[in-house]
Amino acid sequence: MDTNLLFTAALGLQPPWEVKSLEFNAGERRLDILVDFQRGASFPCPECGAASRAHDTEEKTWRHLDFFQHAAYLTARVPRCNCETHGVKTVDVPWGRKGSGFTLMFEALIMVLVREMPVNAVARLVGEHDTRIWRVLNHHVEEARAKLDFAKVETICVDDKSYRRGHNYLSFFMDLDLRRVMFGTEGRNAATLGAFVADLKAHGGKAEQIRDVCCDMSPAFIAGIREHLTKAEITLDRFHLMKLMNDALDAVRRSESPSTPGLKKTRYHWLRNPGDLTKSQKARLKELKAMNLQTVEAYQMKLLLQDFFEQPNRRAGSMFLNDWCTMAHASGIDPLMRLATTFQSHRRGILNWWRSQISNGLIEGINSLIQAAIGPRPNSWCRSSGQAGSIGWERSFVELLLVMVPGRGRCGKREAVSSRRPQVWEGCGPEGRTGGPFAVGGRRRSTANPSGFTCLGTVHGDLRRASAPLALTHFYTLA
Repeated sequence: MDTNLLFTAALGLQPPWEVKSLEFNAGERRLDILVDFQRGASFPCPECGAASRAHDTEEKTWRHLDFFQHAAYLTARVPRCNCETHGVKTVDVPWGRKGSGFTLMFEALIMVLVREMPVNAVARLVGEHDTRIWRVLNHHVEEARAKLDFAKVETICVDDKSYRRGHNYLSFFMDLDLRRVMFGTEGRNAATLGAFVADLKAHGGKAEQIRDVCCDMSPAFIAGIREHLTKAEITLDRFHLMKLMNDALDAVRRSESPSTPGLKKTRYHWLRNPGDLTKSQKARLKELKAMNLQTVEAYQMKLLLQDFFEQPNRRAGSMFLNDWCTMAHASGIDPLMRLATTFQSHRRGILNWWRSQISNGLIEGINSLIQAAIGPRPNSWCRSSGQAGSIGWERSFVELLLVMVPGRGRCGKREAVSSRRPQVWEGCGPEGRTGGPFAVGGRRRSTANPSGFTCLGTVHGDLRRASAPLALTHFYTLA
């Protein structure tokens, strides 16, 4: 078989395109493939699709997938057609998009790699400058995000992630029905909700369609929800309630530590669940329980509070909350009394859990991934009012988080809630399974899909037309 015909078939070229010649340089470890069109060929106008003759040509080169261990490049004379309606226009080639120096197959490879490693590592692996990798990543992420449709979003959660020292926050919003991160922006205030609503409208949604919002007890979030999402009911995150309980318990322990040396270095004895303690920790805790300590009483109140969400219905939960707050006030322990007052002032949001059955468990797990991606000093990469900021360092993981789609795992509903903090999962699943650094779940498992999260590295329309079944294995298309 003729070598040129072989490469024409391997590249999936259709008339009038064909491989004219090959040039292999073993010293430079490079293969150059010259592609040309047949004489007298006509091309569709990029604007209207009308068949037009070539006006002139311009030679361009694209980096392609490596030929074994050798870098491969496609070089072609790209014609400009003379359309009667639109004038002279550059023809679209089937193997690459406009403005890119890479073929669609090579871009698909890049998008797979940036899911699993930082951009700098990808750049070193493929032998390209990281700026070129960022351009590919930004293009496809923006393309995928432009296709997101929020017209049916009704249940969301919002959470913040602090960075640096002081009050510097990033806020993220998730669709709990599809288990997809929708939006991220800097700040944690009422304006943050305003930016989310603007982005929601830009993707076909309305503020009035949001019926349930899960958040912590942040006054800024609550005020923003009441201002911008007027039809939404607030459900306070159940895990945040237990965090406040643990904070109160630890405050009691620290206040007693100076007068009770036995309490020193026992912080996690009290904060961990009894089933997670080691034998030595259980023995130490048993000794401390025999002492008349306020810490022991606060610990018993914590164990009692854990039964709150096991109540069969809202009415039983309301009675349980009343009794617990009464006991907390009767204890005379200041941290517990303040906590009871907090619970009473947010009573409606707490009890709404029995109706909505939602929590922030999923987005809390993603926060650990976000922290790993942004490091200690992120740049202004977040989106505000639908606009993308400047390119931040090692931003690939966060960019891809903004276009996550659901897999086949857990959701934010009651039956999916785990009492354990979500773990970060490593590794890439094969075709038909999710995985990679974006998989998060409530418990450690050996499978590649503990949570059902799949990261969409986005597929542009041209990429879907490319013959790259292996490269696109881990990609989902937003239709």
